[in-house]
Formats: sequence, structure tokens, C-alpha cells
Amino acid sequence: MLHNHLEAHLDNELKEKVKHSDAKNDRVFKSWVAAVHILDEAQTTENKQQLNLIEGALQCQAKQQVTDANALCGPSRHNNAAVSSSMSNTNQLAPLMEGE
Repeated sequence: MLHNHLEAHLDNELKEKVKHSDAKNDRVFKSWVAAVHILDEAQTTENKQQLNLIEGALQCQAKQQVTDANALCGPSRHNNAAVSSSMSNTNQLAPLMEGE
């Protein structure tokens, strides 16, 4: 009865892992508990790794947003240089005469 009670109250992810492992056929209570414990530890480690990856990705995204925001704060030197160089390449008008 204890085996059934514990199995019924397992976390859904852990329940699925137990369902697809050799522990589902184990009829000895102590070995079943040990197998479920090992699966639970593996799931906990996997969840921690996923959380660390997510946090790392969010930190990289936040740094990138700060870098992008800083790039937009100042004047665009690239565009200013492009305008200056394009103006120097155009045909210049002759100076005005005294009568003009």
C-alpha cells in the first residue's frame, strides 16, 4: 500500500521517468525506493542545469540590450562621415560674381 501511495503522489515528470524505467517492474519496496531516488536525483540535476542555461542566456540577452542601448545614445559618427564624404564628391558651384 505504501508503494502505491508513494507512486501516486510522485511529481509528474518523475512519474513519467519511473514509468519508462526498470523501476516500474521492481516489486521489492526498498530497491524500488532506491531506483526512484536515483531517478529523482538525476531529474534534479537536469533541472538545475537547465535553470543555469536559462539564467546564462537571460544574462547574455540583458548585456546585449545594454550594449545596443549604449550604441544608440550617442551621435552616429558613421552617418556623419558618410554625409561629409558624399558632399565632397558632388560638383561644386562656381563662386558668385560681384554683380550676382
